[in-house]
Amino acid sequence: MVAASGVISRQVLPACGTLCFFCPSLRARSRQPVKRYKKLIADIFPRNHQEEGTNDRKIGKLCDYAARNPLRIPKITNAIGKRCYKELRNENFHSTKIVMCIYRKLMFSCKEQMPLFASSLLTIIHALLDQTWQDEMRILGCHCLFDFVNNQVRYMGEHSHISVEFDNIVSVVLENYRGPNRNLESLYHEEEKGPENVWVKVVMKNEGHISPVIDVEKRIPLWSNILNDKGELNVTMGDAKNPSFWSRVCLHNMANLAREGTTIRRVMESLFRYFDNGSLWSAGLGLAFSVLKDMLFLMDDSGLNTHVLLSILIKHLDHKVVLKQPNIQLDIVEVVISLAQYAKVQPSVAIIGTVHDLMRHLPKSIHYSLDDSNLDIEIINWNKNFREAVDRCLVQLSNKVGEAGPILDIMAVMLENISTITVISRTTVSAVYRTAQIVASLPN
Repeated sequence: MVAASGVISRQVLPACGTLCFFCPSLRARSRQPVKRYKKLIADIFPRNHQEEGTNDRKIGKLCDYAARNPLRIPKITNAIGKRCYKELRNENFHSTKIVMCIYRKLMFSCKEQMPLFASSLLTIIHALLDQTWQDEMRILGCHCLFDFVNNQVRYMGEHSHISVEFDNIVSVVLENYRGPNRNLESLYHEEEKGPENVWVKVVMKNEGHISPVIDVEKRIPLWSNILNDKGELNVTMGDAKNPSFWSRVCLHNMANLAREGTTIRRVMESLFRYFDNGSLWSAGLGLAFSVLKDMLFLMDDSGLNTHVLLSILIKHLDHKVVLKQPNIQLDIVEVVISLAQYAKVQPSVAIIGTVHDLMRHLPKSIHYSLDDSNLDIEIINWNKNFREAVDRCLVQLSNKVGEAGPILDIMAVMLENISTITVISRTTVSAVYRTAQIVASLPN
């Protein structure tokens, strides 16, 4: 045992470990791992200020080291952060650019370790944006902030975490959104030609002869085409300076957040609140249809069920803000009618639930029309328009179910739970009867 322990001890400490107190090999620091990151950082910066450009190979070595040793990341960012402030004070902006290049590389090589250096990065970005007399530094800070925000969007999508400030983000994005009106105008022209023409278009889409997704891809580029794996932008100068372009890019990333029921509702609720507050639901002049149409196509492109979007829209009719504004209710139904034309035919749980929720609104409009002699003419006209809109919407959604069976089950449940109050039971029977007329043409 003594011999064995002696061998083990010589692997850890020299044999003279208890004798030579002044031996350099016995100092505590010499027995610690060598701090390679300090040497790697020193090698990145040029020896003199005349050298230009960044050494991507050496920056890559530092980032690889950080990825393999995540516990060293705070010390690495602390060291380069101090270097950045020093160079800013000395107005050595070339070295400042090198520091930000390191940070940008770290964001892509150490994505999962972002919490370890996010605070340090944001502090430096704030310092760069404060350089009011140096536009170049402020632009550099904006580029780094863009990379940081994009990384956070990815994190939010993967971990289903959405910030409480998401409403403010949506507000800024949609303020700069400019969706083309050409497609919307053409849709109205098609409807004016008659429902038969629209029905033919829908059938052709469902059979694959017309693909509306092609149009949206022209307007909203894929994120992989904008930002490569190295974090470099690949856009034209015109797009780079166009707020509408970046707004649509942000909308694309928002669609990527909607990976499950909770996040879909959270994203959509923020969009709906913006439309409610600005009265932007009008299908003719509002922004809602263009944005939601793009969201529907993007969700479909990602393999998500677009029927969920229609379901959340119909549920929004019962929101307390919407209930106080009848015109918004009518506009929302019109938006659903237009969006439903682009949805796939599939008897999903979401679309069946949407039909059920919409059927609950039909008895209300029927009830108001039973005795409207004491109502104002404006209310009478609104109720008539709302009833017609709900009827047309029910036709569209029933066609998307594709078969009569699930809708007949909904009708049966409504009749089983019919109210004992005469007026309510009468309107319920009328709503079920009208629904039966609609689904009569569907296969069972």
